[in-house]
Amino acid sequence: MKAKKIAALGLSLMMTMSLCGDVLAADIPVQEEPATISVEDIAGETEDEEITFAESADEGTGENVGDTETDEEIAIESEDREESVEDAFSSEENTAALEGEDIEAYRELDGDNGDEIFSWHETEDGTVTITAYWGEENVVTIPSELKGHAVTTLDGIFSNSAGSAVTEIIIPDSVQTIKGSFMSCQNLTKITLGRGVTSIDKYTFFECPKLKNVIVSDKNTAYSAESSILYNKAKTKIEHVFEGISGNIKISDKIEEIEDHQFENRPGITGITLPGGLKRIGYAAFKNCTGLTSVVIPDSVQEIYMWAFDGCSSLSSVSIGRGVKSIYSSAFGDCASLKSLVIPPEVTYMEQYAVGYYYDSDAGKDVQVRNFIIYGEKGSTAEKFANQYGFTFVSKSFSGGTSSDAQNYNTITASNKTMTVSASKARTWAINAKAKGGVKLSYKSSNAKVKVSSTGKVTIPKKFAGTVKITITASATKAYAKTSKVVTLTVKKAANPMKVTTKNQKIKASAIKKKAKTFTIKVTKAQGKVTYKSSASKYIKVAKNGKATIRKRTPKGKYKITVTAAGKGIYGKKSKVITITIK
Repeated sequence: MKAKKIAALGLSLMMTMSLCGDVLAADIPVQEEPATISVEDIAGETEDEEITFAESADEGTGENVGDTETDEEIAIESEDREESVEDAFSSEENTAALEGEDIEAYRELDGDNGDEIFSWHETEDGTVTITAYWGEENVVTIPSELKGHAVTTLDGIFSNSAGSAVTEIIIPDSVQTIKGSFMSCQNLTKITLGRGVTSIDKYTFFECPKLKNVIVSDKNTAYSAESSILYNKAKTKIEHVFEGISGNIKISDKIEEIEDHQFENRPGITGITLPGGLKRIGYAAFKNCTGLTSVVIPDSVQEIYMWAFDGCSSLSSVSIGRGVKSIYSSAFGDCASLKSLVIPPEVTYMEQYAVGYYYDSDAGKDVQVRNFIIYGEKGSTAEKFANQYGFTFVSKSFSGGTSSDAQNYNTITASNKTMTVSASKARTWAINAKAKGGVKLSYKSSNAKVKVSSTGKVTIPKKFAGTVKITITASATKAYAKTSKVVTLTVKKAANPMKVTTKNQKIKASAIKKKAKTFTIKVTKAQGKVTYKSSASKYIKVAKNGKATIRKRTPKGKYKITVTAAGKGIYGKKSKVITITIK
């Protein structure tokens, strides 16, 4: 290292001068203060900088003036300190583990002035890359420059747990590139992109479940945003679908492809309008969109790939366009609410498990949805599929018209219901189901205790609690095929009246230094068996009668005791936590 070589040269020079003794002493002017070198000087050294060592000596003696340390000791100490600093920051692993004073040292070596809440470094072109944020603000504005250098890149900032408290981020016009950033920001809801951003890598914004409000500068030449979707500027390509997306979504009319996994695991989507020019729906494109209830696949689509709508558990209505030729395995797998499907005659290829199957975890395999109906033309691929795998097939004509004209199976409108158990009287609930064309409806309850009339009036007896499935069936007519819909009635148990009168405990460590401490947890009005669970039974034990014992010399910290009433009769389970703080 340059600094070491300079230090050694200075030491050698001083030793030579000392040997000259009295000969040189008379000619050397005495310096009032010897110059010293710090580790900060070494760390900030450039090729143009020079380091000066102390050369003063006591008059005619050759001994050092001032500190008792010799120049040799100073040089060695400087070398050791320099090596220590370099070793501490020689790898990313070490940098990530820094705390306290080490972080401040890292910030200085990495370009930060020590007062800022960002870690960063200067690149070869003189611009700045920000790598970390150390602040605690909820709303964070990225600076456009640091120490007079433009901030152009964000690399790893807020990744993983670093940005857990951040709710909003504002990115200035100076930033051009974002990579490996904003991952796992659990509370991030809003982000603003400046005009300069032209490159965002694939995993940016990964696992940000609440992020839905995205604003892109009108002057940005690379990106645009709408309905929690980040597009390229022309809206011909979807760049990113934010995880907080929700409601009924309309995709840009210019989109021709939904890429693989593009909308996967977006449970907030309840409806989606696909563009009329869409050509491809990729693998797992809408997989596990559990809130999606209906979808119309336009005539422009030719293939529905594997797992395209797999796991869309609320999907009950699907319209398949007349341009679709192939439906691949599990395209509509695990769609629990989908009880039937109209398949146009243009479909010439269907893989097993394409429709009408769900994965049974107990059986460890895919099994058929009970009473699943396939509608299609006689002699079509739909009929062959139904016959081959044992589904009910209903023949229908597709003479002329569009895909929507072919969807003449009935649609039943009805909602689930949740209520709380009543201890004193029976109650009723009117389902108010409706079907197209005024078709007559019939009803069937899954629980004999809960009656349902021919008009859809449900009677719930007193003290009843549980879940009841009610099947609503619309009979077949000339205009509509027979179809069914299941609604769920949930009767919850009443709240347990249990009260825990014992307060949280604060205990000084000195009080349990020599002996244990006990107290009794007082519980009243509990329904059902009361149990107690300690978060650290090694230190705090609770007997069946609620007597808690805190062991002597229990370490400082917070401990919890969970009190639970199991519930009884119409009353449900209830828990209460008591916190014990040893300080």
